[in-house]
Amino acid sequence: MLLTADSLATFRRRYTDLYTAAITTGPNQAAAVTQLQGLLDAWNKEVQDSITASQTNITNVSEKAATLAESQQTLKELLAKQGTRDQQASSVNPKITQSPYVNILGLRRNFRHNTRVGLIIASAVFGILALGALGYYITTSVSEKTVMNPSALIQGQSGGRRR
Repeated sequence: MLLTADSLATFRRRYTDLYTAAITTGPNQAAAVTQLQGLLDAWNKEVQDSITASQTNITNVSEKAATLAESQQTLKELLAKQGTRDQQASSVNPKITQSPYVNILGLRRNFRHNTRVGLIIASAVFGILALGALGYYITTSVSEKTVMNPSALIQGQSGGRRR
């Protein structure tokens, strides 16, 4: 039983009654002293029990604090492993990385790194080929105009003029 204000008030009242009976001279003095000694022994036992209960509570709290510290350390380790596992999973399956390519329906398409590099190289090659073809067309059309005889219509010799 834990010590409370009510139990302390009850003890004081009984102690005062037994003490006054023990110090008065009379035939019941020895019985009152024995009862007073029993009351003090019972109170001592309650105090010791309360101290033991408090120590048990402190021990329980310290055990729970140690368990909490271990759980926090385990959580930190698991979070670190989670980050490593996510990184490992993304390196094993690179299709999970987002790419800027979108199809007609607006759905994102995820490509592997090699596919993305291949698309970039292919688009660069097609661009270079397109520029080369455009340059070749311009060069051939300019060189053909200088080699060809200009037509009479372009030079203004169309025959008769209207006046």
